[in-house]
Amino acid sequence: MPIARTLAALLLVVAASRAATARQVDTPLASATATIRAAERTLVTIDRTDAPLTQVLDDFRKAGVQIQVDWSELALLGVEKDEPVTLMVEKLPATDALAALARVIGEAKERPVLDAAPGLLVLTTADRLEGLRVPAIYDVADILTDPTLLADVADADAPPHAPTRLDATSADATTVEERAKRLVDVLMTQVDPEGWEDVGGSRGRITVEAGRLVVSATPLAHLRLQRLLADLRRESPYAVETSLTIVELPAATAAQLVASSGHDAAALAASVRGASDAKAVWSPRVVTRFEMPATIETTDAARGAWKATLTPTRDRIARVVTLEVDLELTQGADKVAFRGAVAFELEPRPIAIVLPAGSDSAVRRVLLLEVAPQAREAAAADAPERAAKTAP
Repeated sequence: MPIARTLAALLLVVAASRAATARQVDTPLASATATIRAAERTLVTIDRTDAPLTQVLDDFRKAGVQIQVDWSELALLGVEKDEPVTLMVEKLPATDALAALARVIGEAKERPVLDAAPGLLVLTTADRLEGLRVPAIYDVADILTDPTLLADVADADAPPHAPTRLDATSADATTVEERAKRLVDVLMTQVDPEGWEDVGGSRGRITVEAGRLVVSATPLAHLRLQRLLADLRRESPYAVETSLTIVELPAATAAQLVASSGHDAAALAASVRGASDAKAVWSPRVVTRFEMPATIETTDAARGAWKATLTPTRDRIARVVTLEVDLELTQGADKVAFRGAVAFELEPRPIAIVLPAGSDSAVRRVLLLEVAPQAREAAAADAPERAAKTAP
């Protein structure tokens, strides 16, 4: 019985923990943005000519799109339930189809707008979007501490593990303040340009506090902002995964491959990988943050001591990663060392380096290197740090 009671208690604790987690994740903002994403994935086909507006809206609902229509507000735009509508779309995302519908109803001076609430899309007027505002906080310290990112991205046409602290020790305070202002300008220009309070709107507000964006906006604006921040982060990988492989092969084969590759490091890598008499003797992988060295070390009786220290740096403008390599191989009396810097474009492309000869002149070692940029996980980058519930 004591065991049974203990197990029951544990199950209750687990259930309570899962329920608490669900409550934290299922915020009004998360629910509303999930509704928009679902509508974007829903393809609708509608072929109506001079059909009542309510009938066209029912077509959307039959396709699985939940819509709330603010009829009292739409009436101010001259929209009526039995207004004749012509809409012909085929396999179009529901959000795009609804946007097309909004452009053909009401008076030309102002059209209805589409946004979302938890569990349903909302068709209303721009003036009423203020009532859909939801607050959320986004950690952007990683973006603000990149000295080149905003300068490069802010002028673009199209809209790591991140540090969570931002202070004078991580970047110059004046520079960070300027970057914060630039970031807010970019976001407000790309997301609902006329809706922010700073430009006289009523649909949103952004402030920056200690490396975080404090945003009050509609769910659709939040979703667009999240996607833009994710785009910015993809432009700025925080680390690289390095694949390091030591290959042993006959000295004669190595000489032949070097000659046939024309001393091209990428071509040599492909040739070494395809050589039938090549043997990989050490193949570690490591994720290394920029400017921070990472050391890999293996020691055993048969192999000896193998040690590599890797330090990646990057040039975002040139889109180049430079990997500083400090390699030491010790196997009995045989000692081989290599120190150098290797430049990679920001795309996976292995290169090969023939290491200095060891005591056995019949065998040569080749170092194969490959790097892959690492960005913050999409789930983390695409979601606010914390979303508060909408006030009743």
